[in-house]
Amino acid sequence: MPNRGAEGSKKISIVMKKSKDLWLHQFREVLNSINDEQFTSYDFIGKFCKLYESEWKELLNRHAVKAKQKVNAYIARMLSLYAKDIPVRKREGLKPVKNIHASTSRVHWWEKRSK
Repeated sequence: MPNRGAEGSKKISIVMKKSKDLWLHQFREVLNSINDEQFTSYDFIGKFCKLYESEWKELLNRHAVKAKQKVNAYIARMLSLYAKDIPVRKREGLKPVKNIHASTSRVHWWEKRSK
């Protein structure tokens, strides 16, 4: 396994909050359920999903927000980059809006411009 450095290790430990022993136990169970000597990572993950479906869904849900945030941030950057071409312009100040966590975030707001 490549050396990810301290930052990479920190990210992994956040993702995998359960103990190493629990991961190893579950991985061994998955491995025992695979009949073939050779298998792909897709095979392994597929079996893991079947055997530990609720945990898999929890991990997926936990990280879906971060993925969504990254995608939304990318779209916002592209909006800023192409604002003149759309045409829109960023208004002064920030507008408070409810985010997906039902708390208030302050975001840039935009207005259409005439062509």
